[in-house]
Amino acid sequence: MRKMLFLAASVLAISFAACDKEGTGGDDLTVQVVGDYLGDYVEFDGSSSVTISDVETTITRASNTKINVLMELIPGLVSLQFTADMDDETSFTIPSFTYDVFNLEGDGSFANDVVTINLREVGSVDAFATYTGGK
Repeated sequence: MRKMLFLAASVLAISFAACDKEGTGGDDLTVQVVGDYLGDYVEFDGSSSVTISDVETTITRASNTKINVLMELIPGLVSLQFTADMDDETSFTIPSFTYDVFNLEGDGSFANDVVTINLREVGSVDAFATYTGGK
């Protein structure tokens, strides 16, 4: 009888532990935004800008509330990679990260199968770059 009680308690404890692992179960805010996108990357420099068309961007789930973003600006040569925190199911905040010599941060949104990403240098309100791409 004691062995059965111990076995039942162990199974119950394992079941609860499995449900509590970070990034599993619960409300996954990343579902809508995860996917592959094709769009335009525009980088600003003062009063001028440079546009790279047909930029492939992949957004993957890191956890229920975090995503990984990989933009292939020039496939195989230049890429932009960062992690973002989901604010809700369609918007996210990009904490500071380093790209080349630039310390960037930003935000993004998702609507109608289109993702928009806005990057700026940390401490600045001016745009550094934007990306708009569709699934």
